[in-house]
Amino acid sequence: AEDKSGIIVRLYNPTRRPLSGTIKPLWKITRAEIVSLAETYREEIPIEPYGLPLTLKSGKIKTVKLVLAI
Repeated sequence: AEDKSGIIVRLYNPTRRPLSGTIKPLWKITRAEIVSLAETYREEIPIEPYGLPLTLKSGKIKTVKLVLAI
């Protein structure tokens, strides 16, 4: 992240249908957020034991901020 408070992951769905997947980070994360392209907070994502499940609508970009437990 620009403010050095986490890692930014940008996802894009180029298909004509919604896609679902899971972000499975290598490191333990303490917080996950949906942020704007400018990295301003929008909403928190619940952290599941197996990762962060997400769904992207057709043609959409989703920006996720991961705060690591380090």
